[in-house]
Amino acid sequence: MAVAPVGGWLAAGGRGGWEPWLLGLAIGTWVGGFDVLYACQDLDVDLRDGLRSIPVRFGIHRALAISRAMHVVTIACLAALGGVASLGPVYFAGVAGVAALLVWEQSLVRADDLSQVKRAFDIAVSGLALLVVAPIMALCALAVRFEGGPGVIFRQPRVGRDGAVFQCLKLRSMRPANETDSATKGANARLC
Repeated sequence: MAVAPVGGWLAAGGRGGWEPWLLGLAIGTWVGGFDVLYACQDLDVDLRDGLRSIPVRFGIHRALAISRAMHVVTIACLAALGGVASLGPVYFAGVAGVAALLVWEQSLVRADDLSQVKRAFDIAVSGLALLVVAPIMALCALAVRFEGGPGVIFRQPRVGRDGAVFQCLKLRSMRPANETDSATKGANARLC
């Protein structure tokens, strides 16, 4: 995965430059940091099966320190990439957001309590996805707003686990239709 930016750079005819190497190192250390966290949960299995994982070799405390160091390298590489490629303030705000997510993720995991590893990963990845998708969602919201209508956000009741009703918030993607001109009139009460 970490070599993909380098391969893509070369395939596209890129010559020299630090950009693909910094991005590749950032990806490698980001994924590696997560992998070390996950490996900490498997310490007993690794010991039993004679595997030489980082937690087996260095212990849980040092493995967590290695994971944190890898994530520091990730942020350093992303910041350096922004400088080398002159990516501007929006990019650096994104790097700051990624750094905050990684700090939060690492703060959830402790050597004496590895039960939060999956939660930490889920939060970090979903937060990163939100950082990436937020500008696109903002543009979509602006487009819906300029088109007119009752609002950007559509609220709809949904049924969840054990029949609990909750409100689902979505970007409005269809023009609101009244009952008289609706093609689905009477066909499905949820759609009217």
